[in-house]
Amino acid sequence: MKKLFQLTKLTAATCFFIILYGCNKQDVPLQTDALFEPFSQQELYYWHEDDRILISQDPSLVLIEIDGATLEQAQDYLPLSQTKGIRIGDNNKLQLITSTENALSVFTRHTTNSGRLAFYPAIKTAGNESTAFITNRISVKFPDNSASTAIDAIAQKYNLTFVKETLYAAHIFESSNAKQALKAANAIYENEDVLWSGPDFIMLFNNNSVQQNPPK
Repeated sequence: MKKLFQLTKLTAATCFFIILYGCNKQDVPLQTDALFEPFSQQELYYWHEDDRILISQDPSLVLIEIDGATLEQAQDYLPLSQTKGIRIGDNNKLQLITSTENALSVFTRHTTNSGRLAFYPAIKTAGNESTAFITNRISVKFPDNSASTAIDAIAQKYNLTFVKETLYAAHIFESSNAKQALKAANAIYENEDVLWSGPDFIMLFNNNSVQQNPPK
């Protein structure tokens, strides 16, 4: 049986502290641009061990990740009144949570800096109201002694870029966007000789309380 490292059912998740500003929550239709295109119903799942975990997309929220920006520069991209959450994430990347409408505005205004910006859609697991964001990264664990030959083959087959090996011997890959990352993670688990393959989520702390592992 394939065994997943027991940190959480959201693979290699990064915890996020949420700052609430009382903004009105309105469902904003997702745009047709590839960065904001909704997932199809067939894509809304990921694998935990041998369990297929169903998820739903929250179309009202997007996490914007900005490479090389500081907290002091956050308002250069988004007014504080439009920001639902803010922090410096891994590798000193500025992360902002906002509405899909505001995220699209940031994308439109900063097209010349598109290489520095990433946009991550919000999801919920079935039966759980807590929010997570799917990044463009996936975590793959190969059987012992197979990683050296499998990394390049997996990267080429699924159009991924290898990033690093983690302390617990998982291998992190990047895709062009979150939607492609989820698709690749599922395809690798279903078709390749791996112990696990799953999206790298960013999870939320809600109202200063630690989010519990979502139920199956």
